[in-house]
Amino acid sequence: MDHNMNLLIDALTSIGKPVCLDVARKLSSSASKTPTYDLHLRSAGLTVRDATILAAAIRQTPNLRSFSASYNPDITDIGIATLAAAFPYTMRELGMVGCGMRDKGALAILEWAHRTAGPRMICIENNMLSTGTKSTLMALREQHKSITLVV
Repeated sequence: MDHNMNLLIDALTSIGKPVCLDVARKLSSSASKTPTYDLHLRSAGLTVRDATILAAAIRQTPNLRSFSASYNPDITDIGIATLAAAFPYTMRELGMVGCGMRDKGALAILEWAHRTAGPRMICIENNMLSTGTKSTLMALREQHKSITLVV
């Protein structure tokens, strides 16, 4: 197994929440079979601290294809911005539905989207975004015609 994938598995294990432990087990069993991976941690009870741990591991494991931490309302803008700064250039799908996100977190996601090779899907509904930030995000669709964007 790739050393960097071990770092991610260790991070998930250190967080210790049931969803994270389950994902760590799945990654451990499939890590040698595919060069890319998806990290879906929906309704995992994640906090800002957990997001910081994950971001450090994601920086070391660049083959992330899809990330979802939807329905983790305690991540908030701080955790979202930390994660967005760690997302790789090649990641194509992002789900952060109901994560306690406000404009600062949404703008961090927008920064990530602008530096990617072209996101295919961003779902960030059920957050507390201003009308102006929603409009700024929707303008992303003009730059990436094939994106599915749900705000």
